[in-house]
Amino acid sequence: MDKTYACYCGLYCGNCAVKAKVEPAAKLLYDEMKAAGFEDVITYIPDGEGFWSFLRGMTQEGMCISCRDGSGNPGCAVRIS
Repeated sequence: MDKTYACYCGLYCGNCAVKAKVEPAAKLLYDEMKAAGFEDVITYIPDGEGFWSFLRGMTQEGMCISCRDGSGNPGCAVRIS
């Protein structure tokens, strides 16, 4: 277990659907679209550049970081106390 993703409350971010399912699916979609040449035509698709930037970000940086590093509910009673 990567302790970076162990939350103060005992939850583990690695079990979150975002980390466990969405990020890997985004990487797969990005890789498939890139291999199919979408990077060359994305500017011709409405809002394509924004979508491409978002998708690339999900694959490179991930959607969130652990609450220890700044993600999560800013009003979390466990983290605040």
